[in-house]
Amino acid sequence: MACRFACFLLVIFLCLSDLNAQNPVHGGGEYRHPGQVCLSETQYEQIRQQLFSAEKLLQAEGKLPPLMRTAQVELSFPLRQSSAYNYPSFYGISNYVDHDVNINNQIRDFNCGTRSYDVSSGYNHQGIDYFLWPFDNLMQARDQVEVVAAADGIILYKADGNNDQSCSFCTN
Repeated sequence: MACRFACFLLVIFLCLSDLNAQNPVHGGGEYRHPGQVCLSETQYEQIRQQLFSAEKLLQAEGKLPPLMRTAQVELSFPLRQSSAYNYPSFYGISNYVDHDVNINNQIRDFNCGTRSYDVSSGYNHQGIDYFLWPFDNLMQARDQVEVVAAADGIILYKADGNNDQSCSFCTN
């Protein structure tokens, strides 16, 4: 899960020189994903099983009511500036959800554009990739941006202790 967090939030633009080498036109554009997924299908299945087990345990202990999986959830923005931080900009977006169910570069973002990606193994990108901007490493070191819950809920499972300061995809 920590690798997904790192890929989701920080990794995409920590190495701007690599990005600019792939996209020499500065000022944005789409990022060409290298075609790798940070977690294997086995790792995803382990996470699903951990969440399922935690959910059942919490329900058995009376700490979690049965979940309403059909209910619509209102999401809030998942980042905020810390109270001591007042820079006018603190994030950017590199990729959106791929709304085209087909794979192999069949891509459609929310605005009918192509700012998303597929992976040849069959994965359609299902999130929004945020990155810290403009001083990503400094902002992270100084705790100037906080990751917050996007919706009310109960944490079923968490893992920590993995490196999340890597500049490349799918590293250890």
